[in-house]
Amino acid sequence: MKHSNKGLFSLLILCMISVLPAQGEELTLEAAEKFALENNIQLKMAEASLKKAEAAFREAIGGLLPAFSAYGQYTKNFELPVVVIDIPGAGPQSITMGSTYNSTGGLSVSQPLFTSGALYSSLRMAKTGEEIAEIQKEQEKNSVILTVRTLYQQILLIESLIQATEKSQVSAQANLEIVQKMKSVGKANQFEVLQAEVKFREISPRLVSLKNQKKSLITNMITFLNLETGQDIELSGELTLMDNPFRESRRNRRMTWNIIEVKMYL
Repeated sequence: MKHSNKGLFSLLILCMISVLPAQGEELTLEAAEKFALENNIQLKMAEASLKKAEAAFREAIGGLLPAFSAYGQYTKNFELPVVVIDIPGAGPQSITMGSTYNSTGGLSVSQPLFTSGALYSSLRMAKTGEEIAEIQKEQEKNSVILTVRTLYQQILLIESLIQATEKSQVSAQANLEIVQKMKSVGKANQFEVLQAEVKFREISPRLVSLKNQKKSLITNMITFLNLETGQDIELSGELTLMDNPFRESRRNRRMTWNIIEVKMYL
């Protein structure tokens, strides 16, 4: 039994290793969702509640079915009782009572016929409880997926903003250097230098704030996925600008209205 438990524990560890990314590897959205669905405590509680409701429904069905009970008994007598009877003219005679092997058995069947609808009511309540538990499980599953996707996209958004801010910082620094060189040759004044310096320096606090927001979001992701606190994760993918699928339909509607207006004008 101990060897089987160790084997099961090793199998669980291997499954977790196969799902979790190694240190420094990128975490995909699919892997994050899969790991969250397998390890979220609230979802496990919802699944346990569903199993409990299913068991209660089966128990309610069993109350409507006939109940069978059987019993049996087998006895072996190593010594049989002996009765001595004094028979006139024959003298004392010994008579053995019973038999060496005895067995008894029986079968009983019971079926509730009239319960004033109590059994059917309990069956409907159990079925309703099972449906509610199933809905709660699906709701919890959707909540887990929504949370993972929201955190994932927020982290990608923050990373995009950090990259854009870093590029703005490099551009502002280059602009400041250009303005300073122009001032040194008399083509720019001190106000323009101060203005370029302010634009350059105001980017640093913004960049620090974005990096702190990224750390906070990654901590939330690690906590929600129940990963190790010190583990560093990198997300794969990037935000892309998608074409609006309704842009063409809006353009067609505008063209239709323009044709209608032209016809009305004519």
